[in-house]
Amino acid sequence: MSILDCLGSGSAYFSGIVADAAQEYSAPLSRCEEEDFVEIIIEALKVAGGLCLEYVSDKFQDNRKVVLSAVRDNGMALGYASSRLRGDRYVVKAAICQNRESLIYSRLLDDEETIMLAVDMDGRMLRLASGRLRDNKEIVLKAVSECPASLEYASERLQDDDDVYSACLQEDCCVLQYASSRIQRSEKFVRLSIKCRPVAFEFAHDDLKEDLGVAMLAVLCDPHILRYVPDVLKVNNTLVLAAVSKQGETLAFAGKELQADRDIVLAAIKNDGKALKFASKELQGDKDIVMSAIQNNGDALEFASRELREDIEIVTAAVHSSPFALAWASEELQDTETLVMECFRIAYEEARQDDELDVDHMEFFESDVLSFASDRISEAVRMLRYQERMADNARSRYVRPRYVPAYEILQTLRANKRAKSAKM
Repeated sequence: MSILDCLGSGSAYFSGIVADAAQEYSAPLSRCEEEDFVEIIIEALKVAGGLCLEYVSDKFQDNRKVVLSAVRDNGMALGYASSRLRGDRYVVKAAICQNRESLIYSRLLDDEETIMLAVDMDGRMLRLASGRLRDNKEIVLKAVSECPASLEYASERLQDDDDVYSACLQEDCCVLQYASSRIQRSEKFVRLSIKCRPVAFEFAHDDLKEDLGVAMLAVLCDPHILRYVPDVLKVNNTLVLAAVSKQGETLAFAGKELQADRDIVLAAIKNDGKALKFASKELQGDKDIVMSAIQNNGDALEFASRELREDIEIVTAAVHSSPFALAWASEELQDTETLVMECFRIAYEEARQDDELDVDHMEFFESDVLSFASDRISEAVRMLRYQERMADNARSRYVRPRYVPAYEILQTLRANKRAKSAKM
């Protein structure tokens, strides 16, 4: 027997590894027995990796010792083993212990012991089991206990089994979509499923979705479940109020008539001012509603009516909440020096509270606000800042120019403007 008899067709790389392993072998190759060549192949596989089992001859792909060495390195090497060894329990067990996905190459998909081992490691391996074993309650219970989503691969009979479904009820898991229609109609199981993961409500039977008690449970667990509620309940004042009070943006899923309901909208914007986006046009133009919204989040000004974005009182309140709300003010107000100066002052005070912000970051922070001011004001601020720096450079080239807050620059701008007017 020669070294070439050990190899199949394919990799020159692996052939070189085998040749190197053979050279390091103590006995001359001319005197080597088959068992000696087995040891050479095993050493080569340790260097090249188990998947190189693909390149050994059929004879060695049917050698238990060689294949065990390969699958212990990489379970997926089972795919290159002989048909006989892919049906060997010991070899298959070694492969799936290294990589459970290697079960796909096994000839033991109808073997209870093998499948039980696989689903104990990963319940999703139930998908590879034979139809007979997917109808085996003990195996399915083991699978769903490890991974509830493996219920998808159980037989229809076991998808309708109360014990099996109860085993699936684990925190943050939703498998109601894989259960039988009988379980999806069961108020007991639907409620338990919702408590594990509220999105289970989406897969409940339509009759239960229209049940106010079941819908309320789901919405209290997760207000965003309001999107899955039937239209008949999206106009239920109690249910929608419960949702928007916890998550204001869920106003988006409420019925049109409740998006125009003052109490509902107030509850939503007190939780999240930007929920004003989903209020009716009429309420987006209501000064009291908009004021409540921008006090929660100044950026809610974006969703106010055009008239209120021109209202100095509303816009001033908005920029006090968020200086960046200036972006949504009317062009006329963006050209108002007192308002822009107030935005800079607020931005400067907020930035000072952040110990990690240095001068460069402060200026960058201000530049964002400046981008929302009118071109006239932006250009004037940049010009005055440039003049200040030139003056500082003239005094000393070796000292970094002092940082001047933008609101002070605007004060200088206004003072210069008043002095010019007085001379005229």
